[in-house]
Amino acid sequence: MSKKVLVTGSTRGIGRGIIEKFHSENWDVCITGRDEDQVKNLQHEFNQVRESSAIGICVDLEKKSETIRLFEHIVKVWGTLDCLVLNIGKGNGPKGLDSNFQSVFFTSGNLRCHQHTSCTVAKL
Repeated sequence: MSKKVLVTGSTRGIGRGIIEKFHSENWDVCITGRDEDQVKNLQHEFNQVRESSAIGICVDLEKKSETIRLFEHIVKVWGTLDCLVLNIGKGNGPKGLDSNFQSVFFTSGNLRCHQHTSCTVAKL
């Protein structure tokens, strides 16, 4: 069974590079971004390489309700998560993103994550 990773902001830039690397190492990946076409296209691209290896969800993670929707989707489809990469890509990142993840992800009894990494372009 493949390990599962969620990379936020994974349709372009550093996030895309991160998710491509995970996928190339046989991880199942969850693609997120604000542009639905980019999310669907990347999901299709990954699933062409390895069937059922990618799920994608178009979300605005600055909104707590969409953060909740993302994790509900992951629980429904995978039930677990092995790694979470909070790729922000906007300097200090959008306001509310970190607090949304802390209040939704880290208090969720339904989803366990073994690794967590938070990064921004400024820290790289």
